[in-house]
Amino acid sequence: MKRLLGLLCRALLSHHLVSAWRVSEEVETFVSRPDIRPLKFNINSYNASLLSPGYWFIAFYNDISDPTFDIRRMLQTPQVGPHIYDNSGTTSLLSFILCRAPHNIQIWPDLPEFESISSEFPEGVGVVLNSSYAVQQTVAVFKEPETFDMHEFNILHDGKSALIISRETKYYSSPTDVDNNYNGWVVYNHFRDVDISSNEVIFHWSTEDHISLSESYEESPKGWGAPGVKWDYVHMNSVDKDANGDYLVSGRDTHTIYKVSGSDGSIIWRLGGKTSSFYLSNFNFSSQHDARFIDGNHAMTVISIFDNAASGSITHNSTAAYSSALLVALDTSPSAMVATALNRWYRPDHGLTYIRGNVQILPNHNAFVCWSKDAYLSEFTADGECILEAKLTARGFASYRAYKFNFTGLPDTKPALKALTFGTPCGSTTTVAYVSWNGATEVVSWNFYSSTEPSTGFSLIGNASRAGFETTYVSAGNRPWIFAEAIDIYGRSLGNSSIEEARIPSPWDSADCEVEPSSEPHGSSSSSKESRVFGGLEDLAARPAQQVINQELAGNGLKTRRKSF
Repeated sequence: MKRLLGLLCRALLSHHLVSAWRVSEEVETFVSRPDIRPLKFNINSYNASLLSPGYWFIAFYNDISDPTFDIRRMLQTPQVGPHIYDNSGTTSLLSFILCRAPHNIQIWPDLPEFESISSEFPEGVGVVLNSSYAVQQTVAVFKEPETFDMHEFNILHDGKSALIISRETKYYSSPTDVDNNYNGWVVYNHFRDVDISSNEVIFHWSTEDHISLSESYEESPKGWGAPGVKWDYVHMNSVDKDANGDYLVSGRDTHTIYKVSGSDGSIIWRLGGKTSSFYLSNFNFSSQHDARFIDGNHAMTVISIFDNAASGSITHNSTAAYSSALLVALDTSPSAMVATALNRWYRPDHGLTYIRGNVQILPNHNAFVCWSKDAYLSEFTADGECILEAKLTARGFASYRAYKFNFTGLPDTKPALKALTFGTPCGSTTTVAYVSWNGATEVVSWNFYSSTEPSTGFSLIGNASRAGFETTYVSAGNRPWIFAEAIDIYGRSLGNSSIEEARIPSPWDSADCEVEPSSEPHGSSSSSKESRVFGGLEDLAARPAQQVINQELAGNGLKTRRKSF
């Protein structure tokens, strides 16, 4: 069955399907990269001047539990998998095509080595990419019966080690002297601190050895004890490490955050849950995710928490009206042990995030929050002002987390270019070039070069400022052969596309004439000699879908700017 799912996924992606997508509303399309169709965000930016600089790092996946989800979309390309968006969120800078079935992950065409990686590590693997998006290292230390748990792959600040979570199912039988009669299959979580270069385990810790079943708020499932019925009693969903070498562990189903000694594995303190070490002075939380160390000293620790305040699996009332992100100060002096919320950023739409979610405290003290469903994102200032909201226009997708970082992407692939010739038969012609470079962050403009024959050399015909993922450039006349050169902010060349032949639309084939290479000075315009237009400029708005072409007659030719909407 698993093999069949994998083959089905491949087959459906390799054939043209009747689209279930409202292309102009839900996905972007590109002439230069028709294989890439990133999901679109609806953006509300309330004060762009206060936004922290950086790119959004986000990975979509199908949320089949969403009642609005169209199953046909899971079998098509837009796109689950990792993406990078610019700070406006309107254009994807990086997009991988990923289709997932059990034990079968394929990514086309940028990272073909992922196929062999997923086959080599059926229990799961963490993959580290460099700034060129090449696989730098794989982190895999599990053997059956443990499997990699998707909840955490935390590369620590030194870049030398990573924290990873795994899960293991064992049969548990209560000792006869214990009041609670626990007998059945239990999911235990492990976390490991792993040296990335060697895969050596630096530290290993298990819930089985330190957290009792009685701490859980999640009741044992119906039919527990029968084969295949498992009790996920802790549900570890994040791990972090402080400068002293101690760890911060979040257990969703115990409603508890644990500080674990990096020396002997003992629990130093619990925050929340049934046996909290702290008095919570002005807040509560439950079913939380993404607990992180922010700051601290010997007597005070500051952490961030994503407070779901509700859960889709635990049958109890929510602990707050809305989900929120928290910044909490912990007075750890023995005479105090008091937890105080320093800041709380509530979900702007006054909703509850029942599963998933994260909060990231940015260098300028803004908070970047992922509310998960529909990849709903928001950014807040430190004083609580919501300065941005973003949500996918398509339904049926989620992101477990989202992050925002400054980043330099220098792909080792070539820019992609496609050129088309438009105009009237036997009359005036215009060449339109579409260029993009998946994952490149440093391109600010493109130079375009053309030739009548590649062997005779190329001449510069113009320049266009980068306009999102794909830049469109229009040149008067027929440019039979063309390539594009990426230019950075300092005027340096970053790389060239392949040399491409401008494609002539099929209606020209029936016209009893030939399209001659342009002999007009670049940038000059010529009038139409016939009213019948094949691929004329007025038709460019539909090539590709959802692009609006703003035409400006400049001294060096016609340029077009692409606008997302």
